[in-house]
Amino acid sequence: MTLARVCVVLALSALSYAPVAYAEPEEPATAEQVIDWIYAYSEYYGFSAYKAISVARCESAGFNTAVINGWRRGALGEVGTFQFHPRGIWWATPQARGGYSMFSPEENVAAGVWSLAHGFGPAHWVWCWLRG
Repeated sequence: MTLARVCVVLALSALSYAPVAYAEPEEPATAEQVIDWIYAYSEYYGFSAYKAISVARCESAGFNTAVINGWRRGALGEVGTFQFHPRGIWWATPQARGGYSMFSPEENVAAGVWSLAHGFGPAHWVWCWLRG
């Protein structure tokens, strides 16, 4: 057996069994929690909480519970309070690189505020950025 074939066999065998840890589902997030998280992450990342709340309110249809918890998605598959597109800027955030899910309401907010603090607001949330 060649080295390349051994590598393929090992890789395939590793993929065939992947234990999945069971985790209790998160409690649904509320608008109040989202606003608290925005204040906390805005302070942490040094960004205007007022502007972050304005963008988040616009993107989440007024902090709609179905939107902030990922139960209702945007027309192009956008998820959460900051409506991250599954193939978009989410993957550039420290939350994505840390293995967190854009479906987690708090991680969605953390990534949204990080993105705004790093100058991605005008390009990624154009309409909501201009309204705020």
